[in-house]
Amino acid sequence: MNKLFKSFMLISIVLLLPLSSMAEDRVRFSYRLGGSVSDPALGTKSVSYFQAATGSEKGTGEEKTDTVSYSAYSLHYISDYGLSFLGGGEILLGLFNYTKSYTTDIKTSTAWYHPTARTIVAANGTQLAQRKASGYLRCLDVGYVYPIGDMTIGAGMALPVLGSSADLKVEWNSTGAALAGWGAGASAQTEKLEPEGKSFSAYFINFGYGLGSFEIVGSYRAVTSKTEAALDTSKGVGAMISKDVLDSSGTDTSMMLGFGYLF
Repeated sequence: MNKLFKSFMLISIVLLLPLSSMAEDRVRFSYRLGGSVSDPALGTKSVSYFQAATGSEKGTGEEKTDTVSYSAYSLHYISDYGLSFLGGGEILLGLFNYTKSYTTDIKTSTAWYHPTARTIVAANGTQLAQRKASGYLRCLDVGYVYPIGDMTIGAGMALPVLGSSADLKVEWNSTGAALAGWGAGASAQTEKLEPEGKSFSAYFINFGYGLGSFEIVGSYRAVTSKTEAALDTSKGVGAMISKDVLDSSGTDTSMMLGFGYLF
């Protein structure tokens, strides 16, 4: 999103906040306790140059997830802002922040043979590299909350407009570097990639139960995203799999628990 849209949202929040004094408002904080995380590994891929033992098929490599971590929290401000058309409901505005990191292992999944010399260059299961990624995304949550006695139920969406950061690299060992285009006798190499977000969608459902001036909050959230990173086809991942773009997509879910304060 551009700076004009960010400025519009921030100005809107500032202008609406004074109206909140006309009704009971609430502030909520929630933290991710569990959920599911999509597998970032790319699975089995055919390599462009080396052949399998039969000589009639391409050799294959496999990427498997080694470690993955995911954390998230949200901070929400909820009020009816004195707007009668909400039908007794309230507007939710706030911040959702999540961070994700992972490490994968890249190994041969067949023996690799030189296509002309027919000599083996890597045995099945040879470690070639690790892919490491980390980053965060901050979203503006916008939603609707409806009170039912001491309870509330609400839902909304997350807009990725408050900033993000991502780091992606492939760390080749000396064997992997030699086979991935750096040449015989190559030392270990680090291939830095620049991931770019291509699509993003997120929604959440939340429930609250009041205990006097406080409330217990539970929520479910799903985040679906797709990223792409340009590849160098002369060496590294691009040369290995004959592609100029590395794409990754998945859906992560969160079960969150938190507390709120009514004032």
